[in-house]
Amino acid sequence: MYVAANQRHEYQQYIRTNISQILADKSVDDFTKSSIVYDSAKELVKDVFADPTKCQHVKDSQAFVESTVLYVLKGKNAFLNMLRVMSFDYTIFTHSVNVCTFSLALAHAAGIAKTNELVQLATGALLHDVGKARISESILHKAGPLDQSEWEIMRKHPQWGVELMTETDLIPQESYIPISQHHERRNGDGYPDGLGNDEIYIYGKIVAIADAFDAMTTNRVYREAVGTFSTLKTMSAPEEGFDEPLLRQFIKLLGPVRPDLA
Repeated sequence: MYVAANQRHEYQQYIRTNISQILADKSVDDFTKSSIVYDSAKELVKDVFADPTKCQHVKDSQAFVESTVLYVLKGKNAFLNMLRVMSFDYTIFTHSVNVCTFSLALAHAAGIAKTNELVQLATGALLHDVGKARISESILHKAGPLDQSEWEIMRKHPQWGVELMTETDLIPQESYIPISQHHERRNGDGYPDGLGNDEIYIYGKIVAIADAFDAMTTNRVYREAVGTFSTLKTMSAPEEGFDEPLLRQFIKLLGPVRPDLA
């Protein structure tokens, strides 16, 4: 649906206010609902990144996640449709929504079925990179590898994300786990704390897989997307430090929507 640029704010506010009713409307097909969820979540993340400590933005994200979780739990093809509508061109906003979608699908496939737990996970997944709001555009969008000083700044974003969300004190404590742990690895080679396998919670392990997969399989300024099969082959190497049972579940989950796995 086309929305004029000068009406986008009003349109997004309408969607956020009425998302529960829209998703419950039987006259709207599931693919359209998934498209609405995806596009609206992307705009919501933009607002959060523009002002991470504005309470209304964080409240909106929490309410939106709750409605989305209920939708995907009830919809027969909701997960597949969400995976099909996602963008393959990287921006920090599309990446955040993609990671949330992958994480929610993987968590459900892995047996996490309680609504409150899925909301906790999805909230943290959607906001997992919010600490990058403190990082300059020149680093975030650099058309090439980061130098050592830039990389040191980038590695601080999990800690900064926790700090920003702590200022609002609005998200569940469990939602901080994906924010702080999505770059930790079971072999201890991750950051910011170099945690070992037993120190990383399942939310952190799930979002780590979703984050790495989406980062590799979307087009970036400095490189084209890597294919699904090649990405998962790389991620399956023991030295990459991803949780092996969860990664196997993730590969199984992707089969119907990523043809290049065949």
